[in-house]
Amino acid sequence: MLDRRRVRHADKVVIEEVASRKGALERFGVTVVNASGKANLIVAQAILHQLGITSLTVFDNDSGNAGRKWTDPDEIARARAGDRAANVVLQEHHGVPTVVPFPVGKCSPTLVAWDDNLEHVVNSSWAAWERTMETVRDELDSKKTKRPALYRLTARRCEGLISPALEEVLTLARALTSL
Repeated sequence: MLDRRRVRHADKVVIEEVASRKGALERFGVTVVNASGKANLIVAQAILHQLGITSLTVFDNDSGNAGRKWTDPDEIARARAGDRAANVVLQEHHGVPTVVPFPVGKCSPTLVAWDDNLEHVVNSSWAAWERTMETVRDELDSKKTKRPALYRLTARRCEGLISPALEEVLTLARALTSL
């Protein structure tokens, strides 16, 4: 069973590492927080809003999640419907004018959806990611792929153009500040 806390923590460390290349987000008054789930994203954003703190919510649209978890067509359909519903609720909460079942990229100035999940994004749009991940995994002698340390070192060492989706998140996060 996948430890979801580690998966989401992996997103956090990748964002932090990529941000450190461009001037850490903390320099702009931005902190990356792991909320652990779409329902928790809504609660966290609502609390921050009540406190007068502007936030950017980044989430997996989970477009391929059902197929990874299930083989039975009925289970896949049920899981996909659940992922779709969660995406719609999150977009509605953020006041997205045109809600879609599986959004990708910037949905609003305060909401961004990864295409499926972070792994899909970096594997498909950061050419050196897979090779760097494999090298780091070998160095750490790690069979597990969902370790935050593995993601942090991979993001730190990965060369080449950074994924445009990660660049977009950094740009939007900085835009929320007055700096």
